Amino acid sequence: LQESVAVGRRSSIARTLTAMAECAVSQGRYVRGLKLAGAAAAIWQTVGTEGESAEQKAIQKVLETTASRLAGPPHSQAWTTGQAMNTAQVVLYAFGEID
Repeated sequence: LQESVAVGRRSSIARTLTAMAECAVSQGRYVRGLKLAGAAAAIWQTVGTEGESAEQKAIQKVLETTASRLAGPPHSQAWTTGQAMNTAQVVLYAFGEID
């Protein structure tokens, strides 16, 4: 992730965040997974695509899985928070340096 950020490879950043989101959800860390997926989706939008097919499916799975675990406002708030993060914030979040 840090190398992708250093060279500005936004698609690689989004791909890594998507994988991290999947891992977080598989560990029962639903808010974290949703925030990371939201950030990945936002980056894919800035790249000019919604992501590659595998990433689209992974993000959709995160959304579906977390929707059944987090109802209403907590779900939408986590997604919106992730989408609003800039690259520096999401890297710090991904490495657990901020909440």
